[in-house]
Amino acid sequence: MANEGGAGGHGNGPMKRVQQGMLRETTDVNADGQVTREEFLETVPAWFASMDTNGGGSVTTEDFGKGH
Repeated sequence: MANEGGAGGHGNGPMKRVQQGMLRETTDVNADGQVTREEFLETVPAWFASMDTNGGGSVTTEDFGKGH
């Protein structure tokens, strides 16, 4: 099985979506090198939608796939 983002934080599966939501490149909306609370919160809906893979309105272990 491929690395899902364990200790090294590198993976291509469900954990990558978790990590993407925390990257400055994702959350620094105005690209000034800083992430304000407002910028971070602005990106949450899209991040949450990417995590809620079954569209159930909540993020559960089911959204991470088999074995997670």
